[in-house]
Amino acid sequence: MKYVPPLDADDPDDSYVDRNTPGATRGSVVSGPALEHGMREIVHCIVQGGKVPDENDLTQLWQVIEDRATSVSTFLQVYPEIDTSDNRMPLTASGGTIIFPDTVDFSHRGGPLRNLSSVTLANRTFTTLANTKYHARMQFTYNATTGVYDVTPVLIDILDATYNPVPDPEFDNQFDTTLDDALIALVETDGSNVATVTTLRNANGLVHVASKSGIERSAIDFGGYTNTVLNWARTPLITFTSVSVYDFSNFDVSLIDFGMIHPTTRYDVDLYVRGYDIGSGEKISGAFVAVLRH
Repeated sequence: MKYVPPLDADDPDDSYVDRNTPGATRGSVVSGPALEHGMREIVHCIVQGGKVPDENDLTQLWQVIEDRATSVSTFLQVYPEIDTSDNRMPLTASGGTIIFPDTVDFSHRGGPLRNLSSVTLANRTFTTLANTKYHARMQFTYNATTGVYDVTPVLIDILDATYNPVPDPEFDNQFDTTLDDALIALVETDGSNVATVTTLRNANGLVHVASKSGIERSAIDFGGYTNTVLNWARTPLITFTSVSVYDFSNFDVSLIDFGMIHPTTRYDVDLYVRGYDIGSGEKISGAFVAVLRH
């Protein structure tokens, strides 16, 4: 598109001016292309966007822009994200049922915010059994007709043979959120079918810094570890950025090792640093800084 100046303009970049009778200012002479070109370009965009121009609908250009943005997001390598302050979706547990909310916004592959308002209450409500563990998930399936992803909430028994054929522990990272399948919560029912719901954080970037500042000595053992509760939807990767077993009481010490007490899960991680005082024979629980991310 190119700017079309007034017919009586002296410069091709002159602006249009309104008539001002008291000020003896003549209004600009408007050319046909100045009116036509803008409409032609907008109509062309509407048609290329797969829509039929409609004089009664003045939102068609915005609809095409929105559709295109959603289509582009189809290919983005961005994890689902819950649009709440803590990136968690609250589920309702009541009377042996789990209900997904229809008003909590989320994004998929970096696309526009949406929610489950298009899903009926019946399809957002699931029945539970006593003494059972479930994964609450939102699964996204590409719809070739509309060019967008349809979303389906599901509640899956951890021991379902199709979902978990081995079976593996439910905290195994194969069940983590993926680009098109969000793990929303762990649901555990007791003998009375009362559910405990652990909602999980879904965000494209999950980052947490864990640290321990003190250095403790003991003649008996290395001491404990630092527990960090996460409850993420994806299992973190851990990088120790600093470790130390030195203090000012004695520098004749050596670093033995550092790491995790048990395999890292999406729920929590136990980190430690261990050292040994060669002179006194004391065991040392050291300090560290570790970055957890996914």
